[in-house]
Amino acid sequence: MVEDACQSFGAGYKGRKSCALSSIGCTTFSLQKPLGCYGTAAPVSPTTKTWQQRCDEIRVHGQDRRYHHALLGINGRMDTLQAAILIAKLEVFADEVGARDRIGADTVNCYVMP
Repeated sequence: MVEDACQSFGAGYKGRKSCALSSIGCTTFSLQKPLGCYGTAAPVSPTTKTWQQRCDEIRVHGQDRRYHHALLGINGRMDTLQAAILIAKLEVFADEVGARDRIGADTVNCYVMP
């Protein structure tokens, strides 16, 4: 099962964080997402050694050992500026998630009928 955790990054369920609730968790760091940068990047988080190995192979053009490419892969990289932005945002991410939870809890019951 592949988990789409784009909008739930940072959330938890029964003691487990999003991106770790299935065999593979995927998210994106687009600007409008909970943890976003100003470019595009999309990490994959495998939760088993088998899926980790497969993702590693895909990341290096399908190479499973030196000069042997068992599958078709890609080599996508995040640029240094985007990584720096995400590192800075990650330092305050837990506080932002907590603030979002508090704001959501305060506004749940405030709808007034016309």
